[in-house]
Parts: sequence; C-alpha cells; structure tokens
Amino acid sequence: MRNKKLTMLTVVVVLVVFSIAAFPCDITITKSDDKEVKVGDIIILKIDVTLTHRVCNLGPEDTKFKTEGLKILAATSWKEIEPGQMQRKLKIEVEKAGEVTLKVIRDCRKGGAKSDYKLEVKE
Repeated sequence: MRNKKLTMLTVVVVLVVFSIAAFPCDITITKSDDKEVKVGDIIILKIDVTLTHRVCNLGPEDTKFKTEGLKILAATSWKEIEPGQMQRKLKIEVEKAGEVTLKVIRDCRKGGAKSDYKLEVKE
C-alpha cells in the first residue's frame, strides 16, 4: 500500500512539473486611461510580461513589437517589477481611424507568448 501511494505521488508531481513547463509567458497590455482615442492622439501603453518558467532563454530585449495603425514614438527600458515580472511603457501615436493593433511577441522554445491589443479609433 505504501508503494502505491509513493507511485501516485510521483506521478502527480511529474504531471504538475510538466504542465507548468508547458505554459507560455503571460503578456498583459493596458492603456493608461479610459479616454476615447482619435487619430493623432498620443497614448501610453503598459506592457507586463510574467515569466512562467524559472529560467527563460529570452531576455526582455528580445521581445518584439509590431504595429498596425500605430507608431511607437518612445519606450522606457524594461524594469523588473518583481522576480519573473518585467514592465515597459510605450509612447504611441495613433495614425489611422478604425481598428489599430499592437502585437507583443516573445518567441522561445518553451512556448513563447503573443498578445494583441486592439483599439477602435475615431476619426
């Protein structure tokens, strides 16, 4: 009976470890305010990256940004808010009306991560 419990415990631990390793980084994008956005406006977007792996082979500088209808004017350096959590702010100009998008991408062999921030812009 003791052997059965030990085997079950081992199986549970292995499953938990492998399931945690399978999760990608978590990327959150938030706008600094709730104001309606128009063409030509300058907005600030905060990017939070939470690492789900103890050791990540990507540094924060390897994070890629792609825009559609937006132009990145400036950015802060990455700051480690707490162990495993990094933050950066982007100053962005809105270039067109309709739906605009900021894509944040982290490509790594442990799953990576991608997050899209979409915004509806008035003329």
